[in-house]
Amino acid sequence: RIGLDVSAETCRRAHVATSLPLVAADGTYLPFPDRAFDAVTAWGSIEHLTRPVEALGEAYRVLRPGGRLILFVPNALGPMFRLFRLVDPPRHVYHFTERTLRRALGRAGFPPEGVSRWPAAGENLTGLVHAFKGFARRFSEEARVEADSGRRGRAFWLMALHRLVQLVGYAAHPLDGCLVALGLGDSLVVTARR
Repeated sequence: RIGLDVSAETCRRAHVATSLPLVAADGTYLPFPDRAFDAVTAWGSIEHLTRPVEALGEAYRVLRPGGRLILFVPNALGPMFRLFRLVDPPRHVYHFTERTLRRALGRAGFPPEGVSRWPAAGENLTGLVHAFKGFARRFSEEARVEADSGRRGRAFWLMALHRLVQLVGYAAHPLDGCLVALGLGDSLVVTARR
């Protein structure tokens, strides 16, 4: 096993915490020989790259014949992805759907028939709670500013809104299973074989 991150400092910290070997490198140029690995995983990473197809091509290159790629990306058609965009700063260079992810994998050499999609149970809830925490944090910060400015009535209502939004986020748990059952999972977990 070996880990990879573009940041040397992140690799150093991860190595200290896990004792696993890590390499600082760009995903579009993997410093490993051809056919060196039985499996390559990329979890929440290729959507941040400016050249994701090249990174997938590198994964293909370093896999042995029959080796497996396991890939996780947010589903751009999922409801939580759309909600995140309201509270999260833009961090993704590419927004993948099942179709565009299959196309990228095909362009990198992975056979399309070797790709399957699984909605990741739990991601909807995690995403929803995270999104509502972001909304709640905004209201809480605004309430603090209003209270510091002497506008206590406005601060009260902002804090009430803060609490309500928090409750809605946590009350959404039963929706998680329903969204996944309807095929609206917010995660694309894909396996492909070389």
